[in-house]
Amino acid sequence: MAEDTVDQRLERIEAAIAAMRGEMAGFAKGADITLLQRRVEQGIAESRAVRADLRLLTGMVTSMLSAVQAIADHQIQLADRVSALETPPEAP
Repeated sequence: MAEDTVDQRLERIEAAIAAMRGEMAGFAKGADITLLQRRVEQGIAESRAVRADLRLLTGMVTSMLSAVQAIADHQIQLADRVSALETPPEAP
C-alpha cells in the first residue's frame, strides 16, 4: 500500500464510498453495523494516507521551486558577469 499512487488510493476510496452507499441502503433492512463501521474506518484511513501523500508532494514541489529559483538567480549573475566582460572600458 505504501507504493500506491494517489490515483490508486482515490479509486479505492471511491469504491469504498460506493460500497458504503449500497450498505446504507440496506441498513434499514438490518445491515451489519460492524461491516459498515469497518468501511468507514477504512475510508478514514485512506483519506489520511492521501493527506500524507499530498503533504509530501507539497514539500517536494516547494523544494523544486526553490532549486529552480536558485538556478535562475545564478544564471542572472552569470549573464551580468558576461555583460560586464563584453562592455569595453571607458577611455580616460
